[in-house]
Amino acid sequence: MTGSSDAFAVTTHGLRKAYGHTVALDGLDLAVPRGVIYGFLGPNGAGKTTTIRCLLGLIHPDAGTMGLLGRPYTAHDRRRLFDVGALIESPSFYPYLSGRDNLRVIASTGPAVAAGRIDALLELMALQDRGGDKVSGYSLGMKQRLGIAAALLNDPHLLVLDEPANGLDPAGIHELRNALRRLVEETDRTIVVSSHILPEVQQLADVVGIIDQGKLVHQGSLEQLLSTSGAVRIRVTPAEVEPARAILATLPGADPVADGEGWITIRAKPETAGDVNRALAQAGIYASGLETGSDLEAIFLSLTGGPNA
Repeated sequence: MTGSSDAFAVTTHGLRKAYGHTVALDGLDLAVPRGVIYGFLGPNGAGKTTTIRCLLGLIHPDAGTMGLLGRPYTAHDRRRLFDVGALIESPSFYPYLSGRDNLRVIASTGPAVAAGRIDALLELMALQDRGGDKVSGYSLGMKQRLGIAAALLNDPHLLVLDEPANGLDPAGIHELRNALRRLVEETDRTIVVSSHILPEVQQLADVVGIIDQGKLVHQGSLEQLLSTSGAVRIRVTPAEVEPARAILATLPGADPVADGEGWITIRAKPETAGDVNRALAQAGIYASGLETGSDLEAIFLSLTGGPNA
């Protein structure tokens, strides 16, 4: 895959970035297909925000190449960003203005916005009935959706969202999910969502990329990942964790990871749970808990080394 491939909205190849002696990105290779919601996942400090800042021209990578919407992209080609919308952290608005007037103010600071565009975005974000209300009366979820509307004013083909669900209650997350899904289904846009809320990403994303310590550890269809990967979690006493890990490491492809409080996660299909339990019992280790599943969170923990990462 190359950075100029028309099949991808975002590509990176060998992307590197260091802050002093701390390596944030270590040869990162991403390939985000067009027309999907791409879940960009990783533990804290894995390099997600650094990647996004490189893509948006906020910082410059030390090495590697990037591509946006089928063409190579460098810091010297900032006009390319006119076709990219972004929402980084919580948006800021004038609280004494209405949602519609806030969008008008933002629209006046950039390229001309098509007539009717603001009202169309308010409807797309399910804010048409509140567009005339002051933003001071908006919920956090409404402000997030208004922020996405602001990022879409120039009708970009690529939307990049960094932790858009931060601080939202379940109702706000549900509203945001519906809004993002409408964007992809009704406008054939590509959305990159960086998030740590894994169950939400599992309901939202079409494709996921998981990074750890600045490197890509998995990338591909979420449906395929969930159907071909699984996890078995076993709980033993703290004193038995290391002996149990040694036994489980002998199972094909298990890759045992201690999750804390006596839990060990291995990469295995749920139907092998009986074999896993039997292997431990034959060594005199009896599990006090056994869980199976193919949820994204369990796979994420297995790929990145546990919940403390």
